[in-house]
Amino acid sequence: NSNGKVKWVKNFDLYKNDNKKKKKKIYMNGPIIAGNRIFVSNSVGTLYEISPDNGSIIKSHSIPSNSSFSPIVVNRKLYIISEDGNISILR
Repeated sequence: NSNGKVKWVKNFDLYKNDNKKKKKKIYMNGPIIAGNRIFVSNSVGTLYEISPDNGSIIKSHSIPSNSSFSPIVVNRKLYIISEDGNISILR
């Protein structure tokens, strides 16, 4: 905001229950801004497209889990790399 006040805040779940009823920590990566969207990924396999105007989730995408790096954008393509070396591309 031009007045220096917080415009919105987006909260994400930080834990996920696994099959053994233990809580697994979810790590968030990003944000990165491209094409009038904010992109945030997490360590359990979700990439979120978020509105910069109000913080609402526009769309979510399944990606390889164990992604602990922020996505990057090159030539209008968003690249996500997983910890095991797989690259996913979103156009």
